[in-house]
Amino acid sequence: DDPSQWWTDSLGGYSTVYQNNTDIDWFNIQFYNQGTTMYVDYDSLFIESGGSFPGTSVQEIISYGIPQDKIVIGKYMRQDIDGSDGYVAPEDLNTMLLKANTSFSFIPSVMVWQYPGLSDWPDEGPQEAKAWIDAVEAGF
Repeated sequence: DDPSQWWTDSLGGYSTVYQNNTDIDWFNIQFYNQGTTMYVDYDSLFIESGGSFPGTSVQEIISYGIPQDKIVIGKYMRQDIDGSDGYVAPEDLNTMLLKANTSFSFIPSVMVWQYPGLSDWPDEGPQEAKAWIDAVEAGF
């Protein structure tokens, strides 16, 4: 199978959807829970995904016609609660984002999956989420 078909197949993959609806603001893309080695390092997240989901790294998605500023990288915040695999520590994710910023000349967007991990929401949530965001965004 051609991995680009996941984004551009004849049934109207995301590239076709975007071409027909260019007013879409962004694509939230889950880059976790797809295997222990998927999207946990710079190359598999940004350059070439490989594994069970080939053709799904950020650069590959861009090559299928999705503008880079429409891609929102989804990760989860707490390794012990929020997901099963694909976790990247916020400091490591920051390093990857800074490298991508240099390589692609854009600031990648990131979203975080944090529910139900923030069990004491809203008391615990804002502080923990802010610490995660601060670590991910450091240097931007």
